[in-house]
Amino acid sequence: NYEISIIDKSWKSFNKYFKSDKNNIKEIRIAIYLRKSTEDIKDNSLKLQLSEIKKFVNSINLTYQDKYNFFYEEDDIFAEDNVSGMQGRLRPEFNKMLNFIESNPGYYGICLVYKLDRFSRKLEDTLNYISLLKSYKCVLKSLDFEDNGDPTSDLLRNILGVVAQYHAQNSALTSIKGTIKKVEEHKTVGLLPYGLISEKNKLCNFSQKGATNILIDDDKAIIVKMIFELYSKGYSITDIKNYLKFNGYRKDDGTQFSWQQIYYMLRNKKYNGTYTYGNPNKRHYRKYDNGVKKPDFYEKENAIPKIINDDLFNKVQSIINNQLNKHQYSKDITSYHLTGLIYCSNCNKLMNGWSRRKYKGTQYADYICKTHKTNKEICKTKNINRLYIEEVVLTLLCSITNNLIRTYNDKLMSYIDEKTNKLKNEVLLITNEIKSKENQIRKLVDRIIIDDENEKYYSDKLTLVKSEMLILKNKLANIENLNITRINEINNKINNFIINKELLTLNPSILRNLLIETIHKIEVSNEVIKIYIKDEK
Repeated sequence: NYEISIIDKSWKSFNKYFKSDKNNIKEIRIAIYLRKSTEDIKDNSLKLQLSEIKKFVNSINLTYQDKYNFFYEEDDIFAEDNVSGMQGRLRPEFNKMLNFIESNPGYYGICLVYKLDRFSRKLEDTLNYISLLKSYKCVLKSLDFEDNGDPTSDLLRNILGVVAQYHAQNSALTSIKGTIKKVEEHKTVGLLPYGLISEKNKLCNFSQKGATNILIDDDKAIIVKMIFELYSKGYSITDIKNYLKFNGYRKDDGTQFSWQQIYYMLRNKKYNGTYTYGNPNKRHYRKYDNGVKKPDFYEKENAIPKIINDDLFNKVQSIINNQLNKHQYSKDITSYHLTGLIYCSNCNKLMNGWSRRKYKGTQYADYICKTHKTNKEICKTKNINRLYIEEVVLTLLCSITNNLIRTYNDKLMSYIDEKTNKLKNEVLLITNEIKSKENQIRKLVDRIIIDDENEKYYSDKLTLVKSEMLILKNKLANIENLNITRINEINNKINNFIINKELLTLNPSILRNLLIETIHKIEVSNEVIKIYIKDEK
């Protein structure tokens, strides 16, 4: 009843998206999410999940037939096979569903899942996605959990989320241990490279279960040895590729060997009988698997039958390493000023700086979305040129800063007055000294008139005091002129001061602080750049 009441409130908020017939029956559309991971064989099959959800929809339609009609179509079913629930929005169908809900708030009244762990296996993600759906007036409903809107329901939901996360992480840890155990027993682990074959496949004994021994495929091993020998004799990878092409050597699917495949074969330690696991130097190495930290780098020699002997393999690696050392890679000396502020508007992920090696004197520097870099099907946002986006942002930043300077000119003038107080104090002291000298002169004149005997002494002293007073007056005039000149110069600098892009880029640390204080967020898509300015600034 609590969940139905929430759905009813959502209908009232977005009733323009729903239809109601003459009997005031509210039509509420359902989004169905199905997921089967690699471990689920029978228990959570997609067919079973959809069957149970259909039964549930029929039952609630019978229960609330006078008020609601819950319905869905084929386009409302988002199904994924062999996908881990720990991947979050990297799941294509899941991301597609959330993007549609965000773009069409109120279109779906309910998101139905068979079990809560089908929706997500991370407790934090589960709670965030539930809040996200609620903000778009869509209620998450799991068949194994009933939300009554009380603290007990929240506790049970959290317990189910923790259990699902523990199960995924425990499975990942068990898988890692099982992989290393198979290597120790010289059994098949993962995909075998070209030239190696499992005993099961070679004997066509597909009824045999579990991992089997690794064997050498003699016909393919000849081609592998040929590639290594040709490269050791000084042939380039392109020469080897053309040689294989003209002599009719093909892969199993009938296609030709590519440049990348030949290079991968030359670097593959498995041909030398060595198995490696958790190599951090790999391009797409992940330190964590489903939230479980992978073990340290593991390498096992003689774990696989050797196709290439040690001398030939080491010679080839030495040639490749020498070629890599000769090849000059560009050092990324580019400053990406917008790092941490620029986001992809499609998947809401941070965009990072990415530079490529120089080609004919040119260095390419872009901002790229993390999701787009790893999976272009999920996120379509293309790279954006660093100079272009920074030009746009810095132009806006200069305009904002110059407007602020004009607004606070009065405050700057008061600040200048404080800085010129030192000169004012010095003027005051000299003025007081001049008054004191004037008093001395009057007294000396009186002494000269009264005392005839010491007239010469007082006359000399009077001349000295007059000269000192003249010096003070000249000094006072110079200081006043200097003060006026300085104030005029400062006023001219303030009135004519304009911040430009060249001035901002002279000091990257000041520019960075100014960006953080002024800009809240930058969203980039293939069509639009949105810059959000902090209101309080």
